Amino acid sequence: MQSKPPILLTVARRDPRKGIRYLTEAYAILRKRGYVFRPVIVGPCQLMGPIDDLPAILSEAYCFILPSLEEGGGSIAILEAMEAGLPVITTNIDGIPEDITNGISGILVPPANPQALAMAIEKILKNPRLARVLGRNAKIKFAKKYSEPSVRKNIQKLLKLYDIQQ
Repeated sequence: MQSKPPILLTVARRDPRKGIRYLTEAYAILRKRGYVFRPVIVGPCQLMGPIDDLPAILSEAYCFILPSLEEGGGSIAILEAMEAGLPVITTNIDGIPEDITNGISGILVPPANPQALAMAIEKILKNPRLARVLGRNAKIKFAKKYSEPSVRKNIQKLLKLYDIQQ
């Protein structure tokens, strides 16, 4: 029995700043190298359209890729992928490196660089153990930084720091 090709998931709106053009170029590079995978790009106005059950598609994905050129801050989609325990491949821009530590909780690549993006994806496809480790570390980092107990604890620290009574 042959296993299904791994799902490479991207969740983004159709916007040139999301770098989808570079992602499709990276996919073409990987196809020429003989890699078999299932690219899934979903979101408002994407060809595959919006999805009703993001947790379900996250649970089926092998990794999460967001080749943004600009985010302003961080990315909610990246945080959702981290919470799901997916390895994240994304760009080293704006606030993203605050959430993804290169080589620890994901892989950061330069923006607008399909060759570097293809190399990062290839690294994950060739090494399932690395994919699992990066995904586990992403999930741990999410829990430490963004889980409800963690956020409550940080708010308490801020209230205490500024001597604000509750």
